[in-house]
Parts: sequence; structure tokens; C-alpha cells
Amino acid sequence: IAVVVCTGGLSEHNNDHIFNTVEVMVEKRKELQTFRHGTTLRGMVVNYKGQIGKPGRAKSIAVDQANDIETAHYHVVSNVPGKAIHQYGAMMEVLYDAFIKTYMPEKIPVFKMEVAVWADQGQMGQAAAKTGVGPLGPGVLGFFAPGLLNIMAYETGASDGDFSTFAILAHEASHQFLHMTCNGSQHVPTWINEGLAVYFESALYRNGRLSLRAPKGRLSSLGRVYQMQTDGKMLWKPDVYLSHYGHIPGLNYGEVYLKTHFWLFGVRGGRERFQEYWKALLKGEDGTEAFDRIFMADLIKKFGTRGAALDKVEELIVHHIKSIR
Repeated sequence: IAVVVCTGGLSEHNNDHIFNTVEVMVEKRKELQTFRHGTTLRGMVVNYKGQIGKPGRAKSIAVDQANDIETAHYHVVSNVPGKAIHQYGAMMEVLYDAFIKTYMPEKIPVFKMEVAVWADQGQMGQAAAKTGVGPLGPGVLGFFAPGLLNIMAYETGASDGDFSTFAILAHEASHQFLHMTCNGSQHVPTWINEGLAVYFESALYRNGRLSLRAPKGRLSSLGRVYQMQTDGKMLWKPDVYLSHYGHIPGLNYGEVYLKTHFWLFGVRGGRERFQEYWKALLKGEDGTEAFDRIFMADLIKKFGTRGAALDKVEELIVHHIKSIR
């Protein structure tokens, strides 16, 4: 039994807001379920007035009149008409299960993660501005805001491919989940953070199931660049990736996926090493130092120096693209 005690009248302080956001927890099959989660399971939504009803069929809903639902682990807001909001909620739960198996978090956030899907990019920009994010460039398909712990995307109109709405949600939700279960993400090198995001982004979602596959578009673009090069080098040297914690160019997203796939599936014991590496990140260890200790030590011993080991790694990664295309 939870009790909320406020001082003053209903109109004083922020009492009215507090009471409007209190959730009733009910026990169902030994699991706690919020009242809003229960309405979602019945195919209902909560509108901007706080009223429960069926999702409308209107072609356009204003940003500030969006509906919301709750799933087991997410709070989803959307102004896309019809049942799309429930479809997005179902997508997020399937992704959540995949994230759990990959990231192996020791602790799960006690609050529900925030997701917003808007009808078009302009409306996403309006909503972002209301939260202090932006202005957004014309090429932004979605984003994760670490300071707000929420992700936003919009309907791209594509049901499949590298830049479908699901792909954007999967990419940004990967960042969100990593950040919230791994003591933040500042100590996680960009290559593994973005590489795993592309790993999930390229998955196919159909009939409530997730099928992992390669990002064909990204790898095709990367492969063409590799074919034009005669030196057999990566876009960025492996050592640059290992110590990089910031932005990367668009073409490099295919390469960080390739690099992540190589270390997971292209080397002996890759999955076991990855699990050890991830446990080090969960404890807050610097990602570069942990990688050298777990992945590079035996290679350095074999090739004599760290530089020689990294040169061999670069050769193997460039060649690895042929095995997954």
C-alpha cells in the first residue's frame, strides 16, 4: 500500500500534478502491473486530457494532443493515428528482450523508459523543441537525449530497410538501454556503442518476432569504398576507434558494425570475450583499457607489438566484410 501525503490544498504547489501522475499497482500472476499498462493490454490509450479510450482514426493529431500507452518496460507517446501506437509498444518490448540477452545488465531501471514516435519530421522537431532539444537538422531521423533519457523518432513511411521507423527506434533504443543499464555511456567507446546500435537497427521485425541480419545498405556503401582503395585499409585505423568517444561520419556506421561483428563472430571465443568485456563496462571500467586487456593481450604476444597486432586486425576486419554480405 502506497500513501501520498501533500501539504496545502489541491491547487497549491504542484499537488494537482502529483495526484494526476500517481499510478495504482495491481498484482496479476505475481507481477506488478500499472493501471496504464492494463489499459494498454485492453487495446486502449490515454489521451492528452487523461481520458481512457480507443485510439482515434483521425489523419492528424497535434503534437500537444498525443496519446500515450504503457507497456511492461516503456512509456510510449505518439500522435500517429490508429493502432500504430500499440504496434510501436509491441516493437519496443521485443527489442527489450533482445537488449537483455545482449547487454546482460546487473540492474534494470525501476522506471519505464520514454519513447515518442511522431507523424512526421516537422512534428518531431516541434516536440523536441518543447523539451529543449534542437533545432534538428533535415537529416535527423531520430535521436536519444541522454540528459532526458528519452528517444524520439518519426514515421518514415518505410516498413523495411536500413531507415525504416523500426530501424530508427531499434538504433536509438539500443543507446538508451546501454546508457541506462551501464552506468551511463561516457566510458563506452563509440565503435561498440554505435556498432551494437546498427546491429539491432538492421534486424527485421515481423509478426512479433525479431530476426537479426546484416545492414545491407550500409555494408554496400562501405564495400564500394573498400573496392576503390588499393591499400586494404579501414576508413579509420583500429586504434583510432578504440580511443574515440565522440561523433563519427555517416559512412563509418557500416564500419563500426563490421568491427563489432568481427570481434563477436570473427575471432575464436569472441562471444565469451565480449561477455567479459561487457562486465568490465558494467563495472565502469574504461572501455579502451578493458578492450586491450581482454581482446588484445594474446594478439600482442603473438605479433610482438601492439602496432603489429593492430595492423593484422585491420587486415582481417577489411576482409571480414566478404563473410557477412
